[in-house]
Amino acid sequence: MSLQGGGPTPEAGSTPSASAPASAQPSGTALGRGDGRVAVVGAVLVLGLAAALFLPGLGARGLMFPDETRYAQVAREMLLSGRWVVPTFNGAAYPEKGPLYFWAVAALSTVSGDVTELTARAPSAGAALALVALVLVYGLYRMGTRAGLLAGLALATMLSVSILARAAMTDHLHALLVTAVLFSFTEAVRGNRPHIFFSLGWLLAAFGVLTKGGVSLSLPLLVTVGWALWDGRGRGLASRWHVPGLLVGTLLVGAWVWSVEAASPGYLRAVTERQLVRLSSADIHRQPWWFYGWAFPACLLPWPFLFAGAVAEALHGCVLLPSSRMRARGAADRSELRLGLVWVTTVVVFHSIPTSKNYFYMTPALPGCALLLGRFFSRERASGGADGWLLWGGTATAAILVALGLAPWFLTDSLLPDRPAAATLGYSAALVGAAAWVVAAARAGRRVRASAGIAASMVALLLYLVVVCVPRLDEPRTGRRSFEALGRTLGPDSPVCLYNLQKPTLLFYLRRPSVPVFKYRFEVAAFLDRPERAFCVVQSDDLLRVRREVAMPLFIVGQAGPLVYRFYLLSNRE
Repeated sequence: MSLQGGGPTPEAGSTPSASAPASAQPSGTALGRGDGRVAVVGAVLVLGLAAALFLPGLGARGLMFPDETRYAQVAREMLLSGRWVVPTFNGAAYPEKGPLYFWAVAALSTVSGDVTELTARAPSAGAALALVALVLVYGLYRMGTRAGLLAGLALATMLSVSILARAAMTDHLHALLVTAVLFSFTEAVRGNRPHIFFSLGWLLAAFGVLTKGGVSLSLPLLVTVGWALWDGRGRGLASRWHVPGLLVGTLLVGAWVWSVEAASPGYLRAVTERQLVRLSSADIHRQPWWFYGWAFPACLLPWPFLFAGAVAEALHGCVLLPSSRMRARGAADRSELRLGLVWVTTVVVFHSIPTSKNYFYMTPALPGCALLLGRFFSRERASGGADGWLLWGGTATAAILVALGLAPWFLTDSLLPDRPAAATLGYSAALVGAAAWVVAAARAGRRVRASAGIAASMVALLLYLVVVCVPRLDEPRTGRRSFEALGRTLGPDSPVCLYNLQKPTLLFYLRRPSVPVFKYRFEVAAFLDRPERAFCVVQSDDLLRVRREVAMPLFIVGQAGPLVYRFYLLSNRE
């Protein structure tokens, strides 16, 4: 998509007049030369800010979340075994996710020969940066310079986006592919090179299926159909689906399905059963249907209150305004508002139906939220007077910023040990000052200034987390050094087993392709009953029981982790 010339195709029957006011012009018209320079410079600045928030220090701390070490271990087993078709975890088939993210991690790790914290997180950070770039390009092309830049800025400074960008998780890659498929489909439905964009959409959907299953195709299809029907584009919708592109995407997924079933019979059945469990029965992520009523606004921090204003303005423009005033806003503007509303609503409702729910499931909705926020902030009042949504939302957001700015002073040393006073004081002053700026801008009706103040405060917050907080929480939360010490105690070929545990973090930092896990003590006894030195890792709760019931002397040769959740390395030889 070019930012100069070749703007989107105008709607049938619309003939913009040269003398019409700016608000009546379609928002997706081609940028002028001056606007084009501003757009390019602004986009570079927003992407630079996103890179500064997402990329530095990716490998500086241990893998923290259980999913981080689990995904890293799956990629390591691919890399070490050379079998890239079937994802495995500790030697057993892993049907939870498709292979695309693991392929990316394993491919990056071929340089060093093993999966590291950096290579495990790099695909997620790269996908987050690409997602911000995609929203920027689309916003600039369809909504104009100011709205596009503000949309990219809002997305880059969402707290959940930055947290996930710095974690070895599949969610950003999934969100990137869902967003790219949706943009491709909507461009095709608008009549903008439908064969090309539908083919591209089906191909990207195939990669999405290889990342997180059918949800990567279901979400953009549902959003596209809902938006097209509401926007009056349903007549040509059925006839424009490009069948050859669909066939190419189907063949791509089918080739992997055939290969994985041939290599591991029953793998697809395990995938299906796991998805049914998530839909209908108790799961580790089981939550009530109204879970996203409060979890979704939390994912939008620091923007949830102002996002409520953006939704209210979008509904007012699309539903409540008289038809004559709706026409005055411009058909392209209304179309983008409808797309954003359908996008966010579809993702929230879609993920509210299953019993399994998680904060991170809302990631595909965040680009739609950013586009609505970009449009909201770009409509600055010419009179300079305050408006209700901006004043209320800005004041509530400022209160959150003040609370976040003062929070480090009330945390105990056990939660945030050895925090430097100078850095904490600077951080607190930045957030309190930004809060005062936001309130003043909201009272004056200056939306762009308010958004800039909120974005600046989030930059201060994220930098404080990365530079000050995370390094001090690394060892208590990840146990990286302790588990690595256990691994060094073992020889490279020493036989080792686990009793009654399969902790992803322990498995990853032992740096083994796979480790046998036993549920019964007689299995441990049989494993250790050998002439050479052998080892077993047990948790503190099982230590006395195993040493008492295994009929041979066992010696503690290593330990890791805090006292309550400590792991012990037992051996049959001193």
